[in-house]
Amino acid sequence: PSGTANSVSVIIYNSSSDAVNFTFTGGTSTWKFLKSAPTQIAGTKYAVLAITAISSARVIAAYAAEN
Repeated sequence: PSGTANSVSVIIYNSSSDAVNFTFTGGTSTWKFLKSAPTQIAGTKYAVLAITAISSARVIAAYAAEN
């Protein structure tokens, strides 16, 4: 690798009573999830999205949400 990876963790809260859909710009060619990519967050739930950017074209992410 020619650069340093940058990491961030994001806490997500859906204050709506309805589920909200996710879209990840760049699709699966840019975003690589450790497990399957989330498609939505349920209403009134919290989630954590941990992102490590290896380059502008490569992102590794992990996602976990409340049951």
